[in-house]
Amino acid sequence: MDKVYVITASGEITQENVSADTPGTLTFVDLASPEYYLKLTDLAKSKERTLARKVTTINRAMNEYENYKVISLIAAACLSANKFSLGSGETAFRYSHLIDMLDAVKDYGDSYVLVVSGTIDKDIILWDWTENKYHSLKDALGDLNIEIVRVAASQKVTVDGAVTQVLGSTKAYLIARDSEMGKPVLWVRKRLNEIELLGGVIKEEDGERPERLIFASPNPVSVGTNNTRYLAVGVTGYEEFAGAVVNPYALAEFTRA
Repeated sequence: MDKVYVITASGEITQENVSADTPGTLTFVDLASPEYYLKLTDLAKSKERTLARKVTTINRAMNEYENYKVISLIAAACLSANKFSLGSGETAFRYSHLIDMLDAVKDYGDSYVLVVSGTIDKDIILWDWTENKYHSLKDALGDLNIEIVRVAASQKVTVDGAVTQVLGSTKAYLIARDSEMGKPVLWVRKRLNEIELLGGVIKEEDGERPERLIFASPNPVSVGTNNTRYLAVGVTGYEEFAGAVVNPYALAEFTRA
């Protein structure tokens, strides 16, 4: 019996048992941005720039939420044997810690991504000075076939009303991308061509069916409070996504406390 970690319809992450007779199914999750209002006076003065800024804000927020959910999936699925931390007297993420993480997953893949916080990224940059002053860090990581992805502390998302960092400042995750079961982390967006038939959809005209829609309300509404009210149009982002971890053996976690 295999175990996979999936995102449920409510956005929570749970573990499911699957077998050849009872395969696991992925549930698509609805993700919508808040509705942003654009005053007609602003649109009339600088329509493209005003609208583009809101579309950029919506896309950035939805991308951050996706990143948060991917990292949450990896954190939930990581095996206890593949979790590492600072040893006695240690104060930073060292090259030896990376080798420990690599040793835990290398039997399940041969191409790796190391997702790091800004704090751990700084530790890695200092390796050239503190770990090995005579060899290039870039060459060392290249020889190990490891790509580093940095998640800044400024990357945050609001979850249930609370502002949360996409990746905790003390965390790092190593993922073996080309595992024996394929990609260990599955992530897909649903094609939304049917919803595209609704009026007020903003999308790029590239010929592809959209995976994320930006809706613009077709009629202006009066918004504001008390005596300060103005005519505006609403803009909202929407998508449906699904995610799962199908091979937890290809994941390793490090905590720098």
